[in-house]
Amino acid sequence: MLIYKFRSQIRLMEFWNNIKDPRSYEPQQLFYLLGWLLIFSFFCFSWGTGFVNSIPLLLILIYFWHQFSNTLSRKLHVPEEIWIIGYFILGTVEYSWLSVILDTEVSFQNLDSLPGIAPTLLQIILLSFLILLLNFTLTQGKRQKTSHFILFMALIYASASLLRLSDQIFWQLFQIILLLILFRYTSWVESLTKAENWLYLFIIFLLYFSFSTIPTLNSLDFTAKSLVWYYLPKILSHFFKLYLLAVLLKIPFVLVYHHASLKRKFQIAGWLQSSIPQFIQLIILVLVFYFFISSWQAENLKNALLGYLENNTSRTYAAGQITYKIEPDKPIPPLIIPGHSPVMPAKMLPNFGVLKLPQIDDQDGSNASFFIVYRPEQDTLYQYHFVQIDSTLLEELNRGLSYFLANGLLAYPFTIQNWDSNFYKVRIWQGEQKYRELNTFPFAMIPYKSDHILKTDVRLKTPNQDKDSSQSRIKIFNQEIFTAGRLYSSLYNSRLQQTGYYAFDAVIFLSWSFFGSPLMKQILFWLIIYVLINLLIIQRVIKFGNQITQRIIQKFNQLTLGIRQVSGGNLNYRIKMEGEDEFVELADRFNRMGSELQKNISELRDKDRLEHELRIARDVQLGLLPKNLPQIKNYQITAQINTATEVGGDFYDMIPLSAGKFLFVIGDVSGKGTSAAFYMAQCISLLRFACQFTDNPREILLRWNRYFSDPMIDKQIFVTTVIGVLDTKKNQITILRAGHNHPILISGKGGEPVKEIQLPGLGIGLEREGTLFEKTIKSKVLRLGKGDALFLYTDGLVEASVYVDEHITDPEKVSFFGEERLIEIISKAQERGTPDLIRDINDEVRSFYGQSPLIDDLTMLLIQREK
Repeated sequence: MLIYKFRSQIRLMEFWNNIKDPRSYEPQQLFYLLGWLLIFSFFCFSWGTGFVNSIPLLLILIYFWHQFSNTLSRKLHVPEEIWIIGYFILGTVEYSWLSVILDTEVSFQNLDSLPGIAPTLLQIILLSFLILLLNFTLTQGKRQKTSHFILFMALIYASASLLRLSDQIFWQLFQIILLLILFRYTSWVESLTKAENWLYLFIIFLLYFSFSTIPTLNSLDFTAKSLVWYYLPKILSHFFKLYLLAVLLKIPFVLVYHHASLKRKFQIAGWLQSSIPQFIQLIILVLVFYFFISSWQAENLKNALLGYLENNTSRTYAAGQITYKIEPDKPIPPLIIPGHSPVMPAKMLPNFGVLKLPQIDDQDGSNASFFIVYRPEQDTLYQYHFVQIDSTLLEELNRGLSYFLANGLLAYPFTIQNWDSNFYKVRIWQGEQKYRELNTFPFAMIPYKSDHILKTDVRLKTPNQDKDSSQSRIKIFNQEIFTAGRLYSSLYNSRLQQTGYYAFDAVIFLSWSFFGSPLMKQILFWLIIYVLINLLIIQRVIKFGNQITQRIIQKFNQLTLGIRQVSGGNLNYRIKMEGEDEFVELADRFNRMGSELQKNISELRDKDRLEHELRIARDVQLGLLPKNLPQIKNYQITAQINTATEVGGDFYDMIPLSAGKFLFVIGDVSGKGTSAAFYMAQCISLLRFACQFTDNPREILLRWNRYFSDPMIDKQIFVTTVIGVLDTKKNQITILRAGHNHPILISGKGGEPVKEIQLPGLGIGLEREGTLFEKTIKSKVLRLGKGDALFLYTDGLVEASVYVDEHITDPEKVSFFGEERLIEIISKAQERGTPDLIRDINDEVRSFYGQSPLIDDLTMLLIQREK
């Protein structure tokens, strides 16, 4: 029973037997493997000289890989599991070895600090085997085509190129595309049994989890990123992890559409078509709503900040604000802010930004202050205003804000190093603004971590809010603060160099009081309305759809039961089904099929009985023909008969007469099938009966004609024949013809033409009186020289025909074998002495018919005098 649950046992046993078989190993395998290792080493050392220069080595690599993979897969038939386990083991060894090298060697800050030639060669050998194993893993279950390896190498080259660009967003997109490509190379999972799928799901998950815990190269101090020590190890690890992930994604699909019951398939299809799309739509709508509100609140925060700054511009000596003036075409004066180190600007200040200034005697910068620096756009005097970012500023902004979803503010510096840095460069969602350096970001959800977060406890004050409400904070995914609107600008250091960004975030402090706000009450109210609509309407509709599905399954089960009953032999079983749908039509056709099966089985039994009787008749008919032709000294006699159906009307015979004389005959009864076979048997019986009274072939023909001219005989039946006597002492043949094909005389001397013996004669049974038949019968004497032969045949040979186009049965488009082709075959055989003439003709006839059946009986008789 296990052998059916786990087919992998069969594959592993076959693989083990191939390993033990010495014939599985060829010297070429070692040659191609060594060639692969050598060329791969040259390729690694030549990396960096340009892709064009590497093309010749790449082509040679493809050649050695193709030859090695073909010989290996053709001989060993390695199961898919072996490649995966093999790569996992060797990959673990490789990354353990890499970790040892990186721990013991100098930090790879430049190419000169890379390991020596011996560790590099060992690393190349490990990588070459990893590439082979990974490629076999990806192409398992497929023929080792060159196109697979070319695609594999192209993906590796694309991965290396993206890693060199250090663009995270393109790298992430490439990972998604690569996962979709690798998903196509998991078709071998579909051949697994249900038990194997569950077992492999667990094993592959363990392999994926274990391989993911191996330290990657992301956190290593590796500035000198070489092909051997950085790019290939990282690329191969990503490929293998993505392939394991693709298998993990493929197995549930296989379990559903290959091994799940029909009921379970309908249930899952219902989830995929209703519940899951609704849930995804709900998440998308919530995100869209969240980002829309975040954009709106970020714009409010921007307007509040600009309003505050513009209102304070007229009050030059307002608290926390300093005016700094630059006159064009004159040296830029130093910037002096009390309590902070003076700044000597080397260029014009930005129109808007945040300046980070260290305080006096601040050595590590931990007590730095942040100032908003801006120049009003209408100001033509180059006056720059500095406003310190502190709690006073945030309180002022807090009073001037109109909150919709957020309940607090955060201000902090941050740097962008993740994939989302590309979104901060996009300005599509930026509208008309006074300062292009001050931007909003609609997709912020979580604040960045920073050591300079300002006033994290500033929240929207409500009359009933407890001052120490932080004790009632709520965490979601270990996060208690969420961003609901971000305003950011560039951050500059004291040398006016951009070092990052500074953000003003409208945030949500999750607490029980937040869920009691009017907005959240509205949201919760509509959420409850949605849930009620979903439960009372949508789920009812889904339930109704499930009932329809259950009805379909019920009718399908009825059909399945009927099929099982019929296949078990119960042809009287009938399906009763109500309605007018397709299932009812199928049930009706099924019931009619049962009746037709009973009828066909009865007819089949009769047909089998008739075929059995025809086989008996064929054996009887062939038994009437001579089993062995006479062995005549200095003569070779050959004959053959092929019937178009089980029985036929052709016949031949050769009967010894007196010493040295033999009566021979070949004939054809009109028609075919059982009636022709019946009269053929009569012809043979009459011939052998007449030989007891006469050895004159003319007399035998006359007796045959008198018998078939009897009114009791079917008038549609007639017989054509050639009869004669071979006299071996005189080496001559006396021959007569009764409406049959003309005999052919073949000379034993090369170069002489083949002759048709022209003889008159009317078919037997065509002329009832017998007078005309007797007048037309003429005999002819032929002398046979050494090597001469007489060839006799029935019309089934020259009248053999097939349609020119097997798909078009047009009577006018019929090709005949013909006498010309027969004469041509005989002429070719004449040059070889005609020892195998009948065999040559048979080969030509089979080639002429092809897949078409014989249309008429075919009989041949050859009498040849030896040389």
